[in-house]
Amino acid sequence: MTERRARRRLTAFLLAALFGALTFTPPAHAATSCELSFKANWRGMVGTQHLWQVDTKFHNIGTAASTNWDAVIGFAYSQGATLQRFWNIKRLSTYQWVPASWNKVIPAGQSATFGFEILVPNETLSPLPTAVGCSITY
Repeated sequence: MTERRARRRLTAFLLAALFGALTFTPPAHAATSCELSFKANWRGMVGTQHLWQVDTKFHNIGTAASTNWDAVIGFAYSQGATLQRFWNIKRLSTYQWVPASWNKVIPAGQSATFGFEILVPNETLSPLPTAVGCSITY
């Protein structure tokens, strides 16, 4: 793991810990050959809040197909953000997410896609996750 990626992962886990109790145990035989990327698209106003769609990719940057994966993804809940819905992923806890049954296997160099709809209370609060981490099993 590169030093930059290690620092990024540590920062993400520390941020997640600040936002609440985080229980994240990588699965047995887990590797860190994964990355998450996010793209936020503004969808409009719902009352006085801003609705965003956050499209997410879980990238398998390893050399083999995955057998399973999980992710730590947290939003600015303490600042008023609320998750409206999500798709192609299951929520185990506030921050821990696992794949749907149909997207556990990701070929080497490929990605699984999933997404979220999130409401934020004002235009200055980013809809992008505040806590991010991933683990992949081969």
